[in-house]
Amino acid sequence: MIKKLVIAGIIGLVSFGSLKLIDAIAAGANRQTSTLAWTAGVGGGVVEKFLVKCGTSSKNYTTPYKEVLPPNTRVKLSDVLASGGTYFCAVSAANSFGESVNSNEVNFTVGDPPANPANLTVNP
Repeated sequence: MIKKLVIAGIIGLVSFGSLKLIDAIAAGANRQTSTLAWTAGVGGGVVEKFLVKCGTSSKNYTTPYKEVLPPNTRVKLSDVLASGGTYFCAVSAANSFGESVNSNEVNFTVGDPPANPANLTVNP
C-alpha cells in the first residue's frame, strides 16, 4: 500500500531531480500498516531531508510536517497522520540552501485499526 508523487525543484543553486511518490494505498487501508514512499530523482543537489506534508483538503497541509532523513524514502502513515480519513499529501526536499517546491499531490483514504474488543468473555 504505497502512494507515489513527483517533485522537481530548485533550492538555491542546487537542483533536485524528480521525486516520485508511489501511488498504491488502497482505499480504506489501515493507517497503522500503510506506507507512504517515494523515489529520489536522479541528479541535482544533496538532499538533507524530505518533508512529508498532509492535510484533509487539497494543497492545505495542516498536519505537522514529518522530516525523513535520506537515504530513507518512506514513512509509515501512523507516523504522519493522527487518525484515519481522507488525506492529500505532498513531499518536498530540503538542504541548507532551502526547500524545493512540493511534489505533485496524491490523495487517499485510510482507516484506523479495529478497536480492542470490550467485555470479551472466553468460554472453555
